[in-house]
Amino acid sequence: MKSDEELKKTFEVFVDDNNIINITALVFEKESDDIARATELVKESLEEIYKRSSTKTCKLLIDLSPIVSIYRNIPTKARKACYQIAEDKHIQKAAVVTPKLIMKVLINFITTATGKKGRFKCFFTKKEALKWLEEK
Repeated sequence: MKSDEELKKTFEVFVDDNNIINITALVFEKESDDIARATELVKESLEEIYKRSSTKTCKLLIDLSPIVSIYRNIPTKARKACYQIAEDKHIQKAAVVTPKLIMKVLINFITTATGKKGRFKCFFTKKEALKWLEEK
């Protein structure tokens, strides 16, 4: 298993000029333990941003488009972290950018299961996603 420092180089989490939290997957991890831990690290990064924020809610832009490959079996720990992210009360709405149909199906499943379906939406391009996030 990779170290946390190595895994932190596989994604970016930052707040942009429009106060939207951006999560970008940079590297596709193949090992289940690495996928699970990287997802947990993303969740921890979000929690740190929430602690520093003066606002109660936020918008997320989750960009999975840099990941060319797709895993078919998401580890249980990674799924749990995804559910926890989706259920977080801080999220006003979230746009997910992915060209992969299988990811759209998975995201729809997670957001339906957590009762957040209307607040999460999938897009093929970042431009479409940002437009939706900026709508009132």
